[in-house]
Amino acid sequence: MPLAEKRDEALSMYASSTGDVNTPCMLFEANFDKQYASAKELIDEFRQIYPNTQSNIKDKDIGDFMNRYCQVLKTHKKLSCYSEYKNKELLSADEKVNYNIKYLGCRDKIIAQRKASQEVFETEMPIDIDESALELIRSENVDINYILWLISKGEEKKKIMQKVYCNTRIRSCAPLIDEFIDKWEGTEKREDLSVDKEWKGFISNKQNEELDEIISEFNFKIEERENIKEVLLEEEKDKILQGNWLRNILPHSSYFDTASQEQIKKAKSALLELMNRWEQYRI
Repeated sequence: MPLAEKRDEALSMYASSTGDVNTPCMLFEANFDKQYASAKELIDEFRQIYPNTQSNIKDKDIGDFMNRYCQVLKTHKKLSCYSEYKNKELLSADEKVNYNIKYLGCRDKIIAQRKASQEVFETEMPIDIDESALELIRSENVDINYILWLISKGEEKKKIMQKVYCNTRIRSCAPLIDEFIDKWEGTEKREDLSVDKEWKGFISNKQNEELDEIISEFNFKIEERENIKEVLLEEEKDKILQGNWLRNILPHSSYFDTASQEQIKKAKSALLELMNRWEQYRI
C-alpha cells in the first residue's frame, strides 16, 4: 500500500475514533504547512495563557483550561499523522506530561464537586467533561510493569512520578508508589533482587498493616483475622453489608444496644473503604 494511502487510512481511523467527521476533509484539503501554522497559533496561545511552569489551575479557569487543552491534544494528535511533524512537534513530551497531570487534576476536582455538592468552591466549575481528551490521555497510558521497570533501571524518581500522576489508572496509588521507590532506593544489593517480587511483598505488607490497624480500631476478634482478609481480598461486599457477619467478627453485644449499632455502622463503612483501597492496589 502506498504511503499516502496508509496515511489516509490512519486519518480515517483516527476520525472514527474521535467522532470528528470533519477531520479527514480538513486534513486532506489543507497541506501540512497550513495545518502546522494554524496549530502553532492555537498551541502558542494556550501556552501563553497557561504556562507549563504554572503549578495549579484556578477554579475559575478550570473550564477554559480543559476546553483549550482538549483542542490542543486533538490538534497535536492530528498533526502526528504526518511524517513532516516528526522533530517539529509543537508540544514536547515533558509539556504533555505536565499538562496531562493538570488536566486530570481538574477532572478529579470536578468529580469531587459532584460527589460532595455541598462543598463550596470559589466559583462555579463546569459540569460537563469532554471525555475525548481523556481518551487521548488514556491512549498513552503505561502500566505498573513499565513503572517497575523504570524503578529497576534507576530512573529519576521525579520523572517516574510524573508518569504515574498523568496515568489515569495508577495515579490514585501515587503515594504508595512514591513510598515504594524510597524503600527500593534504600535497599542494599538491589541488583540481586526482583523489583516485581519486592513490589508484591510491599503491597502484601501494606495490606497486613492496614488490616491490623482496623482490627485494633474496632476490636474485631483476632481469630477472625484471616476471614476478614479473605472477604476484603475477594471483594465480598454482601458479607460486609450483612449485619450477621459483622456481629460474628465483633465482640458480643446486645441487639438493642444503641452504641453497638453505631459501632457496626462505623465498622461497615471502614471495611468498605479498606476494600476499595485494596482494589486500587491491583494495578
